[in-house]
Amino acid sequence: MPRRPELGIRPAIAEDRAGILDVMYREPGPEMLGSCGSVEASRRFGAALLDLGGFPNPSKPVVVATASGRVVAMAQYVIGGTGSLGVGDTVRISVKAFGLLGALGRIPAAIWRWRVELAPVEDEFYLADIHVDPELRGSGVGSALLDWIEQKANEAPVSTLWLITGSANPARRLYERHGFTVTAERHDKHYEARTGTPGRIRMEKAVDAH
Repeated sequence: MPRRPELGIRPAIAEDRAGILDVMYREPGPEMLGSCGSVEASRRFGAALLDLGGFPNPSKPVVVATASGRVVAMAQYVIGGTGSLGVGDTVRISVKAFGLLGALGRIPAAIWRWRVELAPVEDEFYLADIHVDPELRGSGVGSALLDWIEQKANEAPVSTLWLITGSANPARRLYERHGFTVTAERHDKHYEARTGTPGRIRMEKAVDAH
């Protein structure tokens, strides 16, 4: 198991963009790979998604963990909103990443992804993404970043911290150690055939009173 490096945790700046994308998509997750079809396509889609609304985006902040001046983990969150993409946003991202014909070809993937869609928790603290450098997974970097997120949630005018992830995601164990519990789950055979993952889960944790 790798040792945890000395970390600094701070809000992301524009110069962090390349490092953030590397951490997120050097090894894309099964849903992204199943949807996009390849590592390179996943990276193009991920870059377009991160850039939606500009980067950094104050309405969907990103925080990074750095070690020796390098981004080694990232998290993105929304306070008081769901961060859900509308149809128009999804179309714009797909066209930017794949072109018009490529975007049309992703319609079947959008359908099987919709089959495992879970209802958001309105007006709370949504952890939209958290990723750790693949070489440092299991080192405690993810736990340190999650501690930072939990403290941020404790300071916000919310009562619940929530996230959505794959039901077979190994990070589920990390969330459970931090006190998250599963509050909703959806499985679908078409989704599993494309991703190798049975479905998606919503996990929640009560935040400290303030």
